[in-house]
Amino acid sequence: MKLVNKTNENMEKKALYSERLKAKDRNYFLDLRTSSKGTNYITLTQSKKNEEGGYQSERIAIFQENIEAFGEAVHRLVQNYQAKAAKE
Repeated sequence: MKLVNKTNENMEKKALYSERLKAKDRNYFLDLRTSSKGTNYITLTQSKKNEEGGYQSERIAIFQENIEAFGEAVHRLVQNYQAKAAKE
């Protein structure tokens, strides 16, 4: 998997920061954005090629009031994954 960092210079106006993870048959985009009301939120997007050669994407948004709790939950998930992988 390849990690690409991009800043506001290369992104849409509302993206403050972006990470792109390239996997075999899909891309993951993690973007920090600002809403029209000035609040921050994160979008997580999965993009993959469909049978017609185009792209299909799915996106979820994590709003400002939930960003820290979401990050903590992901951190716990990764820790549990690493602990299990170390035992195997």
